[in-house]
Amino acid sequence: MREPLHIPPRVEFLSRRVAFALGERPGRKRSPRLPWKRGPAAWNIKLDVEEIKMRLAAQKRNFFSLRQAAKILGVSTQPIRDWIRLKYLKREGLRGQITKSEFERFLKWLVERAKPFSLWNYADRLLRSPTRPAYLFHTLGRAEFVWPKERKTLTPRELAGLIGCHHTLIIKAIHHKPWLAKRKSPGRWEITRHRWENTFPLSNCTQFRMPSLPRQPLFSTKEAAEHMTMWGMRQASTYTVRRMIHSDQLVAIPPAPGKRKYFVPRKNLEKMRKNLLTAQKGAISLKSG
Repeated sequence: MREPLHIPPRVEFLSRRVAFALGERPGRKRSPRLPWKRGPAAWNIKLDVEEIKMRLAAQKRNFFSLRQAAKILGVSTQPIRDWIRLKYLKREGLRGQITKSEFERFLKWLVERAKPFSLWNYADRLLRSPTRPAYLFHTLGRAEFVWPKERKTLTPRELAGLIGCHHTLIIKAIHHKPWLAKRKSPGRWEITRHRWENTFPLSNCTQFRMPSLPRQPLFSTKEAAEHMTMWGMRQASTYTVRRMIHSDQLVAIPPAPGKRKYFVPRKNLEKMRKNLLTAQKGAISLKSG
C-alpha cells in the first residue's frame, strides 16, 4: 500500500499564501457576480418584449416549467435558475413551476430594470466596482463626433466643442499622454486625427456622409423614416414623418379615398437631405470656429 505524500509545513504555508493572494481563499466558495440587469439575456428580453408577450398570450396553460419558460423568453435555463435563486422569480406548487401571472409580473419588472449590454458594460462589471472611480478620460475614449473634412488639425477648444466636454479635460489628457498633441506655439496645442485615433481607438470620429436616395419617384412614410435615420435623425419613425407632413415641414401626396398611406416625392426628400447636410456642415463650422 502506497504511503500518503508528506507535505512539509513550510511548503503548505506558502501554497496557502499564494492561493490567498490569487483570491482563492480556503473554505470560501467563489461564485461570479450575476449580471442579471446588465447581461445579454436581460437586454435581449427587453428588445424582444413584444414578441415574448405574444408568445405568452398564445399559451393556454397557466403553469410553466423551466424549459418552457426559457423557450418563451428565448434564453437558456441558466438565467432563469439564477433569477429564481436570487428570488426575483418565484416557483409555486409541488412541481416548482412558474405561474402565468408571476411570469407576466416578472417580465414587466425585468423590462423596466434591464440595462443595455455592451463591451463597456462587460468591462465595467469585470474590472470596476461601483465604489471605484470611472476610467481615466472615459468621456474622451467613448466620444462620437464628426471630424471636419477640411481640417487636418484641431485645437483642444475646437475638439471640446465637437465632443461636448470642457477643453481642460483634453488639456489634462495631453499632459497625461504627451503623444496626443504637438505644440504649434508656446500657448497653443494641435491635435491631428491620426494622433487622436491612436490615443483613443474606441472613439468614433468618422466623416459625415449622407447616402443618396434610390431612383424611385415615391417613398412611403416607413421608407422616408429609414432614410432619415441614415441621415442622422436617429429617433425618426413613421410617426415623425407624419408629424412633419401635418406641420407642413415635409410635402407629401395625400392618401387616396379610403386609404391612410402618405407618399413623399423623391424631390422633396432630396431637398430635405440637402437642408440636413447644410445644417450639419454649418454646425461643424460653428463648433470649429
